[in-house]
Amino acid sequence: MENNREITAYINTQPIYRNFIVDLPYNIKLKARSRALRKAGVLSEVIFWLQVHKGIFWKIDFD
Repeated sequence: MENNREITAYINTQPIYRNFIVDLPYNIKLKARSRALRKAGVLSEVIFWLQVHKGIFWKIDFD
């Protein structure tokens, strides 16, 4: 591992490194599925985003 990367959090004593991605891959086929999942309110996704918005998901910052 590179030593110059910034550690943003630890999960079960494992470091989570900050990762900057310049260009995210885009898949047009996933757009409709992601929209349907958000609209349906899948329980696991609802719980995940509630934790992210409250800042309690392993103290990881999502931009």
